[in-house]
Amino acid sequence: LTRGSIFASIQNYAFLRKERPSSGFTMPLSPAATVSAIVRTDAVYEDRNDLRVVYQVRDAFGSTRVDASDLVVRMTVRRTTGSEETTRRCGSPDATTGVGECSYSLTASWFSADAAAEAEVEVFLVE
Repeated sequence: LTRGSIFASIQNYAFLRKERPSSGFTMPLSPAATVSAIVRTDAVYEDRNDLRVVYQVRDAFGSTRVDASDLVVRMTVRRTTGSEETTRRCGSPDATTGVGECSYSLTASWFSADAAAEAEVEVFLVE
């Protein structure tokens, strides 16, 4: 919930004055509507195989303070050559900034001695 106090006046005449401003008002948080992500690990190797992605969620109005009670964020890593694909659940976003992190330690099957490979990373909200 978002909490605050409302005070209004017109020409020094107070409207909506609360005797106890601490009572204020409360508004429920909106659900996450969008997610944007940045891959923090630009290259992985067999001996340094941790892939990290940070994401940020926003509601329909652009606020990063979202209702995360039913929020599930997942990351899919897909190898562009071959059939390797995995989906992992990401950590919860921060209540104020909406920033969270996804990570995955790639297994040896992702690495080949033949040549370099590329992977696609997708971060998405689950309804």
